[in-house]
Amino acid sequence: MSLMPQAYTGGFVAAPKLYQKFEPQLSALGMVIMRVGFILLYAETLLRCLRLWRRRSQLTDDPRIMLTVLTALGYIAFHTLLWETESRYGQVMIPLLGILCAIPNLALDSDKRNQFRTKSESWLTFGALVLIVGTYATAPHALYNNRGHDVAEQQSQLSLQFDAKKTQIRPYDTLSQQVTLNHQARYFEVSLAPAAEFSGTLINERTQQHYELFRAYKALTLKRTLPTGQYRIQLRNDLQRSQSVLITKTQSYRLAPYPLEIDQHPHPYWSFVYKFARAR
Repeated sequence: MSLMPQAYTGGFVAAPKLYQKFEPQLSALGMVIMRVGFILLYAETLLRCLRLWRRRSQLTDDPRIMLTVLTALGYIAFHTLLWETESRYGQVMIPLLGILCAIPNLALDSDKRNQFRTKSESWLTFGALVLIVGTYATAPHALYNNRGHDVAEQQSQLSLQFDAKKTQIRPYDTLSQQVTLNHQARYFEVSLAPAAEFSGTLINERTQQHYELFRAYKALTLKRTLPTGQYRIQLRNDLQRSQSVLITKTQSYRLAPYPLEIDQHPHPYWSFVYKFARAR
């Protein structure tokens, strides 16, 4: 799940047990397929743009070509010059490149060239399949190891740069939330505000074993082997004053399968920001 493309919510809330059994291999295969696909898409777009440049004197103005090119260039210029440059912003370019490749004016109109292109595409497809299988078979262990694969998580949150509101917790109030682990985990963290002072415990619901959480800069963490089963995240405000804690709230939308409870009062659309992983 960490290697496969993730949603903006941070991935699966709780990955199914069957999927996690084969997750490293599926993640590696998916990574290879996506990289090969991007290379082919970019190469096709580049060839078509070169063809357009060479034949610009023979073509009439096509508003579809102009609109697609200007949209792509304007989008890239906006994020590069005015916003920020990150890989996720480039995802919108994929359909634009697809539109550019699908415009008939950029296709070859010679039957001989079309026949040659068909043969070339057949060999290119065959070569791509061989490349995918070969890369997957000879991929280094680091490509599909278990490091960092998430077992269960709820990472959806409003970024601090958008002035995320913090929830005030009264003195000695207790917050808790249940989580299901479908695979063994070795690392756990629950996010807090940087200056918050909460004591934290992770409870195994079956054995009632309590694990004390340790404070990091922005989270309470635990590094140890956690077998599959039901767990409960429990935080407590031990100070004599109210403190803020990082909680995700939505309107009629469940981000986690179990509600967040404050002094045993459930909030179905609230959740901690937490993560269980195989390693860290």
